Amino acid sequence: MALPHLLKYIYNTGTDEVIRRGKKIHNQGFVELVDHEELLNTVNFRVKDDSYSTYYRIHVQKYSNLKTLLIRCSCPYNIGDICRHEVAALFQLQDLVDKNLLSSETAGSYNQKHTVIKMKNIDLRFIRMICGQELYEAAEELFRVNKARIISASHEKVEAVLDFENAEYNLIIQKNEERYFDTSCNCEDQQHPMCVHKAAIFLQLSDAHGPNYFDSIRNWDKQKNKLLESYGYSLNEDLSGKFEFVYKEGKPFLKVLDASIKKVSPGAVKRLVPEPIEVEAETETATLIRRQLLVVCNANETSYPFFNIDLVEGEVDEEKGIVIGRVQQLDLTKFINLEAYSEADRNLVQLARKVQQSEINKYLNRNSPFSGFWDNIIQQADDELPEETKLLINEFLQPKLKKIFAGSEDDPFFYLPAGKKFITDNLKAIYFNSSAPFISFRISRESSNTFKVECFVSLDNELVPANSNAWKNNLLFLHDGELFLWHTPEDALVVEKFKHPLQIPADEWPSMLQTVVLPLTKTYDVEFDKQLVREKKEG
Repeated sequence: MALPHLLKYIYNTGTDEVIRRGKKIHNQGFVELVDHEELLNTVNFRVKDDSYSTYYRIHVQKYSNLKTLLIRCSCPYNIGDICRHEVAALFQLQDLVDKNLLSSETAGSYNQKHTVIKMKNIDLRFIRMICGQELYEAAEELFRVNKARIISASHEKVEAVLDFENAEYNLIIQKNEERYFDTSCNCEDQQHPMCVHKAAIFLQLSDAHGPNYFDSIRNWDKQKNKLLESYGYSLNEDLSGKFEFVYKEGKPFLKVLDASIKKVSPGAVKRLVPEPIEVEAETETATLIRRQLLVVCNANETSYPFFNIDLVEGEVDEEKGIVIGRVQQLDLTKFINLEAYSEADRNLVQLARKVQQSEINKYLNRNSPFSGFWDNIIQQADDELPEETKLLINEFLQPKLKKIFAGSEDDPFFYLPAGKKFITDNLKAIYFNSSAPFISFRISRESSNTFKVECFVSLDNELVPANSNAWKNNLLFLHDGELFLWHTPEDALVVEKFKHPLQIPADEWPSMLQTVVLPLTKTYDVEFDKQLVREKKEG
């Protein structure tokens, strides 16, 4: 029988020592349930440490689904993905779920000077749910006849004043570090988590700017500079008549206004780094050079996912963004003295070790249908893994790869093409793009006897065919010297399946439409050729 997803998360992310101590804390009864919000799927625990008389607060969100599970502890532990206090809390949570002991708790009153609205963007259905139908309708009426005056709106914070029934209400709404809304109003409503004045300002902002308005007033300068870099520009230059930023779902996208401006090759892009400090010297200016660990995406792995993460040590010219001289590969299977490295490099070593093939095999040995004897199965290089096994590997690697790349987003990575020896001259510099690609499909009729299904990938604002990936691995998409990581592990399998256009005979089209094409529309954008769409009117 498969493990419950909470226990599966513990054994997949925790080290043996962390799990052992977490079990000890749980067995000693050091975990206390503080509160539980069944509607929002969140729970808070108070956990006593097993070595010291110290209490830590554990916050668990969206615990009903492994893909959305988020857990945070107030302790300073940062060596691994999960600490012993979080392990103890998850064991306790699993006990409560098994015994059906979780019950919703509601607060007796609310203080409108500070309430947290746990939504990521302006969700009108969520607002209606927590306000109730009567208060929501009152907010709609108030919004229509008496709009609030916006005093300021920047850095994900809106300050407004609402004049209502001979009283002036000062409103503040801002995103907090957890990406929820901190809200404030000077009214006296104690019955609702969101008063009618807050609901009205949310409705006003949603109507005027859309549900992702707070993301659009976020400071996006870093992301904008990355978009401009691919054309050799930055925000410090005059962009009038050349570029324009548009916002889609609150995120900035770059629109090129001058058709003569073309993308430059990644190697020629000037990286936005601090200028080197000039010092007095007889002959030349000092160049800022530092020694650091760098990530190599090695495409010489013969088994799925057909790449491996290696680390090399080398000297980096920060001005030019290149490695100087030869690099030395680290053997991650052996002991490495980390005292000589920075804290960031130490964390990188730990993360890189977690994505090695040996760790993948351990994960499969615990979770695949061949649990317990996966290591005994001999696989040939040309063996095709079942889709279920590929998904397990993707689920294991994706969050860990995201941490590796996010921690070194501004540093160059390296790519070792398949069939090349691991020497400095064969390493190609690439950069990680934090914007996850989107998948879309186009359905057309190629002839009277054939239908065609094409898959495309949206990289920033560029739409490319799914087979444009520069290497065999589909979990990471490499294009024009930039590396992209998908939103979900399933996306990689979809792109692999539809890597090449699918030709469907006309006699098989009705069946394929029902079993293959229409299910895609639930998750992805699917564009049908106009010849395939017929409008049907009733009556």
